[in-house]
Amino acid sequence: MSTTPHRLRDAPAFLFVYALVIAAFTVSALGGLDVARVALKPVPVLVLFVWVRRAAPRDGMTARLLFGLALCALGDVVIETGRFVPGLVAFLVGHLGYIAAFVHEERALALGRAVAFGLWGVVAIALLWGGLGEMKVPVILYTATICAMMWRASALLGGGRGWASLIVAGAVLFAVSDTVIAIDRFRLPFAAARVIILSLYWLGQPLIAAGAVSRPSRA
Repeated sequence: MSTTPHRLRDAPAFLFVYALVIAAFTVSALGGLDVARVALKPVPVLVLFVWVRRAAPRDGMTARLLFGLALCALGDVVIETGRFVPGLVAFLVGHLGYIAAFVHEERALALGRAVAFGLWGVVAIALLWGGLGEMKVPVILYTATICAMMWRASALLGGGRGWASLIVAGAVLFAVSDTVIAIDRFRLPFAAARVIILSLYWLGQPLIAAGAVSRPSRA
């Protein structure tokens, strides 16, 4: 059975390809190459999918995480073609896959940790409320889901799971990215939003993947 260091040996190669594709996407976006931009948008997450599929322990948590990554890649391409609500649905289901992965690994409620993330959701909805219009219910549902995703990631902490800190950091960055999307779309549009959103998203996802790959295999 592979040890954790052995399973991490391909990390530099995968992360190099991940960064290279992001660079190619950026050049395409800046150059107005729309076909290339749309085609490249889901590829970074698909690179992470291949890495996790190749290197992470083959168990229930990994299977559920792979489902989440696949839905995020789908959401990437759908949103990049301008279909916001279908893309939102894809990411919502992707977050549910992450939640299922984290719950599969740790079923303890950790209700104390839920408080901070619940407060995050309340503050976010209060900030966005005036601009939501007909999107109130979908945004509340999505916000509750990302808060639950962060909570269940935080429930992994402890018990000798050093790798869980990577997943928590990635989950929080992912959620901040989603929150910035909502602020930009429904409350206060600003020029740097897309750069911030993608930077946080592309920092968060490999941390989640790295945490999954770093998990020791169970005997």
